[in-house]
Amino acid sequence: GCEITISGEPLIIQSLAKYIVYGQLWSLFLSLAAVSLVVIVLFRNIKAGFVALVPIGLALLFNFGVMGWMGIKLDIATAIIASITVGIGVDNTIHFLNNYRVVSRDKTLSFNETLTVTLSIAGKAIIYAALALICGFSVLVVSSFKPIMLFGILMGVTFIATTAGALLVLPAFIKAVNFSMDEDTAPADFEFLKTGAAVRLAEKLISSSRRIGGIYSPVKMRYERIMAEKVIPLLKRGE
Repeated sequence: GCEITISGEPLIIQSLAKYIVYGQLWSLFLSLAAVSLVVIVLFRNIKAGFVALVPIGLALLFNFGVMGWMGIKLDIATAIIASITVGIGVDNTIHFLNNYRVVSRDKTLSFNETLTVTLSIAGKAIIYAALALICGFSVLVVSSFKPIMLFGILMGVTFIATTAGALLVLPAFIKAVNFSMDEDTAPADFEFLKTGAAVRLAEKLISSSRRIGGIYSPVKMRYERIMAEKVIPLLKRGE
């Protein structure tokens, strides 16, 4: 008898879509595991590795939710969005956690003050970077080629989700679980702290902390003054 086999481009595209979904899920699992491991090694804190996954995971869910709401299919063009989300999310998370670790060394600050100071220091850099990237990728939205247009839209959603995850979800989760970083888990100070430039930077912090008004909050002013006054004698001895 004859054996009939269905073939053609539609069947190939359907099979390819299945492989894309499978590969996407597998790569997400590997990338999240790698991110957690890297954070654990960098901060020498096992809990930090799991804390870092919370904002990234929620950003991924938000991204896929927007794709489903807008009817955007997971294809070759949109499959890389999840990997980009992980990359941007871990960058913002590490930036926030590193500042949180440094601020936590000041034992005169309460838990809420520590989070407030961390947000005031890391928040601006994260927001400015997100705005710059959104403006850069926004030009893709006007493309006449639909996959490129959808890619531009999803990139904007990604930057918004990862920024919100780092500045809203991460601090809230840290407070909810009362997460703290012990001082002895922090790596050694950089060689930069032995240079004259570091001394001048610390002196500038003291000067700026004495300003009245401006963008400096009372908590941040007190933090900068205390940290600078403590570190200047050590820096000068290292010159």
